[in-house]
Amino acid sequence: MKYLSYNTLAGFGDPDRKELLLDFVESINPDVAFFSEAYKTHTNLSVVQSSTRVLEELGYDVILGQDSVVNKRTDQTNFIGIVRRKLGRGSIMQMGHYQGYIANVTEPDSGELLRVGGIHLDDRNEELRLQQLSHLPSLDVLMGDLNAMHGQDLIAKSLRFLHPFTQRLKEFDTDPSKTNKVQQIMSLGQRIVRMADGRVLDELLRLGLQDSDPTHQPTIDNGIIYVQIDHILHTDSLRPSEYTVHRNINLSDHKPISVNLV
Repeated sequence: MKYLSYNTLAGFGDPDRKELLLDFVESINPDVAFFSEAYKTHTNLSVVQSSTRVLEELGYDVILGQDSVVNKRTDQTNFIGIVRRKLGRGSIMQMGHYQGYIANVTEPDSGELLRVGGIHLDDRNEELRLQQLSHLPSLDVLMGDLNAMHGQDLIAKSLRFLHPFTQRLKEFDTDPSKTNKVQQIMSLGQRIVRMADGRVLDELLRLGLQDSDPTHQPTIDNGIIYVQIDHILHTDSLRPSEYTVHRNINLSDHKPISVNLV
């Protein structure tokens, strides 16, 4: 089965990007997909609803988040999770004060039932991300924007040298209306360094999940920042093939990732 994960930067609520985004989803033809930051909660929901109708016409069961995926954040975004209707159904995964997506999927060849989850972890610090993970149920596949790097990734190792410096800084608000350009850049740098901590991925490994991409290809690749923070993880009962970072898709600040799991 093919899995797709993509932080769309509110693409499903943007009339200028949604058609290109839907065309991309149709071309990839995933069996299960999770879109973090699918749309902003204060956006024009008629655009989101038209996107939802197209996904349903493509044969998907579609679930929209009922609350902000990252609690009390200024960007206030929601996710969309989809699964092919002939394979299963999705629902809201409640994780304490946070939400995620969960789908019960029947593997077409073996007939086995798989539990697939999609989450968007907080982007501020590792403690908040670990707090979210403490509510994670047992899953066969987990995907999403985890805002976290592997501790052994060379980029993460390099960034951790900056930990002592960034820890001395106060935490800047990420809302552009409340911060100036310098503070926004400082906030971004501070958060990226914290994403290099490594404990979130260590915890997921402890839970029996391994990354489909052991080479840690960047999913943020904008000419300045090259880091892997989007992941598709799976248990060792599944074998990955054709893992792809879709670098030619420029509809968001993230790159979509997909993989076949057998």
